[in-house]
Amino acid sequence: MHGFAGVTLEHVAQEAGLARALIRHNVGNREQLVAAAIERFFERSAAQWDDLVGGLPEQGRTRALCDRLLSDGESDGEMVLLTEGLIALAMEDRALAKRLEAWLDHALDRIAAVVRADYPAAEAELVTGSAGGILSVYFNLESFRMLGPMKGLEQGSLLAVQVLLDALEARAAG
Repeated sequence: MHGFAGVTLEHVAQEAGLARALIRHNVGNREQLVAAAIERFFERSAAQWDDLVGGLPEQGRTRALCDRLLSDGESDGEMVLLTEGLIALAMEDRALAKRLEAWLDHALDRIAAVVRADYPAAEAELVTGSAGGILSVYFNLESFRMLGPMKGLEQGSLLAVQVLLDALEARAAG
């Protein structure tokens, strides 16, 4: 692993099994290659959120979303590595940091919309807070899954989100 800072056209060509000149001709220089990878990340992430939310059942969407986010089958190690690489890169690139903030806000908005639909009587701050909690648990679990099976953390994460949703449900009903 080289990360974004250490990526070279030679590394990419070797990994892809292509000549460096072919990469350069079709993509451009190193900066253009990194820019294309960043764009691809944001496009792929948006499509994944659309697919995830679009495939939820009519009833119990929030719990189904949480089950899918926190189940091992939905884990995408490549996207986790890209995300972590982009976060590191954004520490010195303010424009990228702003895009990541917008990306994060989009994810929160998608989750909040699902929560709001399931719990229409809940106060706006509880919906937003619940969405933030769900997303935080998801990101934490995903980052550790790169190390291998995390059944204990996965079970604890599911339980934590269930407790969060039970509390939200009780407050929305009360």
